[in-house]
Amino acid sequence: MSRGCRPASPILVYDSCSSTMDQLGHLHMQGSVRDWTAVLAVEQSAGKGQKGRIWLSPPGNLYAAWHWPFLPEPLLPLAPYIIALGVSKALEHKGLNVLFKWPNDILVQGKKVSGILITQAGGESIVGVGINLTWAPEDRLMQIQGSPRATSLLEQGVSTDPLHLWMDVASRTQEVFGLSPEIILSSVEKRLAWIGQTVMIHNSNSDSAYKATLAGLAGDGALLIQRNRRRQRLYSASLAPIEDK
Repeated sequence: MSRGCRPASPILVYDSCSSTMDQLGHLHMQGSVRDWTAVLAVEQSAGKGQKGRIWLSPPGNLYAAWHWPFLPEPLLPLAPYIIALGVSKALEHKGLNVLFKWPNDILVQGKKVSGILITQAGGESIVGVGINLTWAPEDRLMQIQGSPRATSLLEQGVSTDPLHLWMDVASRTQEVFGLSPEIILSSVEKRLAWIGQTVMIHNSNSDSAYKATLAGLAGDGALLIQRNRRRQRLYSASLAPIEDK
């Protein structure tokens, strides 16, 4: 998708809502949302994180939900990588060194600056994006086992506002849609946090955890790990560097 033919992205901005994903979902059910519509909020009273966790959402940060057009099968499992690459490119444009913490976090200086949440049904995707612009939660408020500490763009020396940053994220993400799945995967893999290193892997459906070497990304979007001299694929888990244990 070239710059010249990129479709317009309607943006609806709210002072406050429960969550931008809920708000966009309601609008979609009413039939008042078209492809690429985005909902932004100054603050959220019940922001959504992974696995039903709360995303703390005071004013000053970016809280967005985005309705994507139908994704063909080769791209559907790559949705988290498409938005991660768009966010990464926007932050890199501001001079930051960015890494992608599989499966849904963006890191700067080893600290979480952004999170991604995607819901999919019938080929349609609602993509949630949170980026810490001026505020980041304290360590005690981070809710996920093995989660890295949080940071903000302001803490990293970058000053911007939610609307302008979102417009850049949206533009760069739409450009990613024009790339082949192979290029998308290789571009994300280059930014993959801890690749080639031993990490702690926490299973999504149990309290068990084990060590493995992070090897890269498979063609279907799975995370490749090396464990007990065997290469395995992961589709759901959380990662933490060994030094954080």
